Amino acid sequence: MTVAAFIPSGVDKDVAKKHIEAMIQGREVEWFVETEPANLHLDERFTLWTAIEHARENEMSFAVASIKGLTERRYQTFALLEEICRMGIPIEVADDPDVACDTVNVLSAQAILTRNRIIQRSRQSLERIKKRIEEQGEYTSKSGRKISKLGATIGQDALSQAGNAEKSKRIEAHAREVLAIIEPLLARGVNQGKIAAALNRKGLRTYRGKLWTQYGVSRIVNKWKSEKSK
Repeated sequence: MTVAAFIPSGVDKDVAKKHIEAMIQGREVEWFVETEPANLHLDERFTLWTAIEHARENEMSFAVASIKGLTERRYQTFALLEEICRMGIPIEVADDPDVACDTVNVLSAQAILTRNRIIQRSRQSLERIKKRIEEQGEYTSKSGRKISKLGATIGQDALSQAGNAEKSKRIEAHAREVLAIIEPLLARGVNQGKIAAALNRKGLRTYRGKLWTQYGVSRIVNKWKSEKSK
């Protein structure tokens, strides 16, 4: 199978290319080398989505040298790979042959579980520090730093929660407005990459005010399908 090889910015491009070439063993390959920063929101990483869309339209596999450096967080990387697999695109990872479409769901779940455990441990540590401050007036870290105040007040937390709730409502309203345009295009069999292009031509933007990509359209479509199945 022909390969669409993606090299993210922030990695050694020569090394990544050698690893991919060793994996594909002479198969035909098209290279997509990212120039925009890899820490951009996924919606803004146009080289990445060009590679993915090209792989889907031409029935190619999507190849990377490593999952490291593909996104900023491991769980985000696996979410991205899951999305690629849902599009029917095989994935290949040079430094980890165990990462494939038949294993990515399990690996993604493990990555999320690890992330949640880290968050839980962090919260427990903060609670211990907070308790020590309440009991003794301050907390001394291992580095010797003395902490006498920690975190937001209850009032600040309440305001933050209210603000998040209002933001969620605005995001939901925006998504439904866009979905009203997307649905007829889906019914006609237009693929998500072309739908993103159509939205951009209409002058519509994402909630963040950015150009649409296939990833952004896919998120709204998947959410819509999830709601319909309930």
